[in-house]
Amino acid sequence: MIDERPKGRGYRGLHRANLLAPHDCPAWAAPYDFAVTVGLMGDYVPYYVALPHIVSCLRPGAVVGYAVERRSTSGYALEKLAAELGLAPISETTLPVPQGKLEAQVYHFFVARLP
Repeated sequence: MIDERPKGRGYRGLHRANLLAPHDCPAWAAPYDFAVTVGLMGDYVPYYVALPHIVSCLRPGAVVGYAVERRSTSGYALEKLAAELGLAPISETTLPVPQGKLEAQVYHFFVARLP
């Protein structure tokens, strides 16, 4: 998450948060204009925990990008939750991850806007 508003162009810093241990997270100046998460939902934090928390930190009209590995997350359930949170889809992209030391995976990356 970004901790400071832009001064001129760009942002001053990025911060990480552990959604499974929110008491360990520093307080940030929210709401934010955008959020991006790749490899968090489904793999480490259930989508129904991560997505509502991320959306709660965003201002109206903000953009959120999130990727999920479809084997770990039901597409129907994710899309239903996104609609309940008011996320208006902008785009969806498939991100194949080639096989390396782990099994090959396919992530779906969504970009959505809050009303």
